[in-house]
Amino acid sequence: MEARSIISKQGWVETSLRNADAVLVVVRSMLYYPLSSSYRRFDELERDAEMQLNISGENFHVYIYNLDERLRPTELKHVSYKAD
Repeated sequence: MEARSIISKQGWVETSLRNADAVLVVVRSMLYYPLSSSYRRFDELERDAEMQLNISGENFHVYIYNLDERLRPTELKHVSYKAD
């Protein structure tokens, strides 16, 4: 829900992974950095994000990852803020 809210507020458009300029990932966690800054493959990022409980933790963590031609994610931005 939080990711969809961010996409709407930013006026971004969802597209297929191959056509994306970047990937938005939102997780809820009590950790300072629940996800890594880079991954060897997109499925590693996807697995890490899915492993987050997303039901507890006091902060939302919003990550934007750039994808190279082999779809390897590298962090462009990470912000966190209190979850309501």
